[in-house]
Amino acid sequence: MSFGPDTELTVDEYLYAPSQGKLKLSSKLAKGSMNYVSGVIAKLQPDAVSVATPTGTIGVRGTDYELRLCQGDCPAGVTDGLYLGVTGGEIVARNEAGEFTLRAHEYGLIRNKRAALEKLDGPPEALTGVSPAGGATVLGPLLVGLKSSVQIAQLDATAQDIVNLAAFAAYNTNG
Repeated sequence: MSFGPDTELTVDEYLYAPSQGKLKLSSKLAKGSMNYVSGVIAKLQPDAVSVATPTGTIGVRGTDYELRLCQGDCPAGVTDGLYLGVTGGEIVARNEAGEFTLRAHEYGLIRNKRAALEKLDGPPEALTGVSPAGGATVLGPLLVGLKSSVQIAQLDATAQDIVNLAAFAAYNTNG
């Protein structure tokens, strides 16, 4: 995962015990943007990975995708809502309006939790700058072993800050 400026993402559940068939990565994007390249959990059990947002929940299917939640904090002229773009694989977005699939090289917008996905002709301006590890904090192996929710550090955190946060969270959640 990589994150854009001022992103707020909470990991609600992380379980990694493949030998026991127990896999899960459940998170909430409250603000900002992220890029996600699926790993072992999504490859072994795609339904075990999800990102909840105010407009709906995103599930992955062996995916590389990006999200940006605009809530009055995106460039002028950009409509509020959840912008989605898929580089590889596919994602499934679910909300009160139904279930919607985006595949590789497709883009969409979900304006609110009651709105259907609107497919876009190309990459929206809102996703400009949301790229894999594009100067953002990358998090992955640090989550191994966590048993409860942690708050992810902001973009301006140093690598050492992230390591310290993960170690602190692992110590405090695992006893």
